[in-house]
Amino acid sequence: MLETKNIVMKKILIVEDTLVFIDMIIIAIKNISNYADIIDTSTEEEARELLRTEKFDLIIIDGNLAPGNGENLLPDLTDEQKEVTLVYSSSVDMIKKAVEMNIRCVLKHCSRDEFDMEIKKTLSR
Repeated sequence: MLETKNIVMKKILIVEDTLVFIDMIIIAIKNISNYADIIDTSTEEEARELLRTEKFDLIIIDGNLAPGNGENLLPDLTDEQKEVTLVYSSSVDMIKKAVEMNIRCVLKHCSRDEFDMEIKKTLSR
């Protein structure tokens, strides 16, 4: 978290390779908070490095990445990272795996209200 004149900036990582979804996620986050430092990546390798070296208040992970797979990141998440992770995927297998790991999930085909609600819940942890 970055602090700027008593305003707490939330640091957010988006792991997604589809620009339309990245834009939609950024808009959803900005509708919830104007104070967000958002980093996005489209590769498993870069996401893994960011997760190893940075601290995030919210981590949104998609399943299918080119190259790579967001599901491969789940076993490497620390307990602290799991608490602030939201899996955003259309892969039922990835959702099941995330649920087994107590990671918050939302299907890609959910409503905008449901998606916003899950972001708010995750950011408030």
